[in-house]
Amino acid sequence: MKQSQNQTQFLELQQRISKTFSCIFEESPSKQHKQLAKYCIQLNYDIMNFIMIFNNDQQIEMAINFIRFFKQEIQNHIKMNIIPNLSSYNFKDKNISFQNLQNFIQIYQKYISKSNFLLASINCAINISHPKNPKEKLQSILNYLFLEKIYLLKIVEQLFDNFLQTTDIVYQLVQNNQDSWQNIQQVLKQFANIIINLQQNQTQFNIEAEFQESIQSYFTKKYQEQYNKWSQQVEMPLYLRKVKMELLYNEKILNFENDQIKQIVDSLLKQNLLTQYTHYLFSNQNPINLELLLEKFNYQEGQQLEELQLLDELYLSLQQDDQQIKMKIKQKIIQEGELRILMIIDQEITKQLAHSFINNFTQLHQKYRKMIETCFKDKSYFNQILISAFEELVNSQLNKFDFGELLIFFIEVEIESIIKNENWNTLLLDVVYLFQYINQFHNFLFYYQNMLALRLFKYFRILKQNDFFQSYLKIECQIIQNIEAILGTATLQSLRIMIQEFVNNNFTIYEFLTENKKILQAQNPLLITENNWPKFQQFNIELNIEFNEITKLKKYYESQQENKQILWLDFLSYVEIEHSISKQRILMSIPQAIILFVYQYENEFKSIQMISQITKLDYNFIQKNCSLMKDVNILEEVVQQDQNLFRLNQDWLDLKDSKIGNQITTNSYIPILKLKKKKSKRNLSNPAKAQIMKILKIQKEIIFQDLFQIVQENIKKSLKEEVNLALIKQVIEELIENNYLERNTSNPDLLKYV
Repeated sequence: MKQSQNQTQFLELQQRISKTFSCIFEESPSKQHKQLAKYCIQLNYDIMNFIMIFNNDQQIEMAINFIRFFKQEIQNHIKMNIIPNLSSYNFKDKNISFQNLQNFIQIYQKYISKSNFLLASINCAINISHPKNPKEKLQSILNYLFLEKIYLLKIVEQLFDNFLQTTDIVYQLVQNNQDSWQNIQQVLKQFANIIINLQQNQTQFNIEAEFQESIQSYFTKKYQEQYNKWSQQVEMPLYLRKVKMELLYNEKILNFENDQIKQIVDSLLKQNLLTQYTHYLFSNQNPINLELLLEKFNYQEGQQLEELQLLDELYLSLQQDDQQIKMKIKQKIIQEGELRILMIIDQEITKQLAHSFINNFTQLHQKYRKMIETCFKDKSYFNQILISAFEELVNSQLNKFDFGELLIFFIEVEIESIIKNENWNTLLLDVVYLFQYINQFHNFLFYYQNMLALRLFKYFRILKQNDFFQSYLKIECQIIQNIEAILGTATLQSLRIMIQEFVNNNFTIYEFLTENKKILQAQNPLLITENNWPKFQQFNIELNIEFNEITKLKKYYESQQENKQILWLDFLSYVEIEHSISKQRILMSIPQAIILFVYQYENEFKSIQMISQITKLDYNFIQKNCSLMKDVNILEEVVQQDQNLFRLNQDWLDLKDSKIGNQITTNSYIPILKLKKKKSKRNLSNPAKAQIMKILKIQKEIIFQDLFQIVQENIKKSLKEEVNLALIKQVIEELIENNYLERNTSNPDLLKYV
């Protein structure tokens, strides 16, 4: 009896479900929706009460029975209403592809929207059979039944063709700047979203994969046709702009909720329009290739900037693993640099040649620095390429190429120009960037220190009565400051001290009374501390009698320095000599003056060997200084029996009497004295700092023990001295304290460059 009642009640509920379907899917005014919703809720409540009559297992079985009946009703609805509608449209007609998509979307959306009422009707049954995701289960049922029918109708491929034909229309509208593309794009977006929704939780059908395959086929063909056409008809800059526009079109048109389609299309674009085109970038047959873009780059020309920015965006940003292009850029930097090196490699190096080379070399460096700053997004990577390329160039071994010497000569010429014109030139500071690329920097620093000393003494002599001397010292300070800023270390402290000793000079005048009661005026001696200065070569020069006063002056100052020994810097101190008849005065070094005194009583040609025997000066030193004085017409030279002979220039003398007498007298001198302190062990702190900073600047982080071994080997190789562990630890602590380095919080032995 009870079973019969249950069966009767079940049939009544089925009839009510059928009635619900009729109400849901018939065209009803919106006013009836509220009543329909109430009816569905009541139906769901009655179904729940019916199911709860049974025990647990029977409840699930009854819920499944209700769902099975729902499926039958949906299938009947699709068969009676949806299939006839779909069959009435001609999806094969390409001329109405857009209308076909609209019709299909309208049918599907109506089907889904109407079916939403079903959830209220069978909510209880679905919750019992699928308690986790009842709404998704209902959606899955609806989609499965819909897919089943459209596959039977064999219209899936036709729908895809309609989508692609409409896509082609949208691309044409966008290219022609017609606003109507936006409405059509929305239809594409809706269709794509429907395909994705239909695929969710479906295992029997693969409509999304088939959709993607059709898209791949369409865009592969499209991009291949574009590649064949553009690569043959347009030059590289225009080609890249066309590819860029295609990417922008994709961004606009394929802006669907799920970006997977856009990713697929963009990937096809890269493969067909970029990867295949790569060989054109390097081809010498291409009138505008990558090499030409790099060579002709000028950051002030907007078009060139745009072309390289496009190259970066399309190749280096989208395809970050494209090492071929990146290495080509490095090779081009090296190629341009080596061409500049080869132009001077067989020439005699003069200051003017060095200045021209470094100026050209700096412009090359500035060009690629600007290129990285303005054109490339991955600046860190390209800066490493720049560093690597210029390190290779600067440290080139081509025919004993000495970049350091050229750099020093350049600085010499620039400073001379600044002093001559009393006008600052920023190029001098731009050149400082090149210092960071010198591998054996300590060897270069030693050379720079020597040349700085010579410059300081030279301009101290020339500008001693000129207020511009202090300005010159500021120039030297600025150069050192910029070097420190680039190298990120304080290894140049000794150079600062050298300059500071000149800054502190008070420029007082000292009067000295000679034995013949003649008053000589001398600038107050410049006292320099030995530890901060290079080790100048010293000679025991036997001074002519005219220089006795200098020897006495040295002894006088020595007595004022609390018994500290004072060395006379013969090569750096200058005297003013005067020709006794012409009264012409010339400033020159003491050794050069000593050579001139060889001709004091007879002006005959003498060999270098003879001059060396008289003066006790080194042969090579005499040869060098005689050549220098010949260049400025103080001496004249003849070659007899393969020997170079020198004498005072007759034009300079202009004598009528064959008896020469005293030709040269000394009038004043500028003593340069050096305080000699007790010899101490070399301080390796600064060299260690420089090595540590250079290693960490390249490697970014390193284990302490590895760092110690590398620093120890480098200092031993360059300075021939041992550095101990305690000193390295002390230097590292100083660098950490000054925020140059930091320790890894989890591993204190791991040092990191800040």
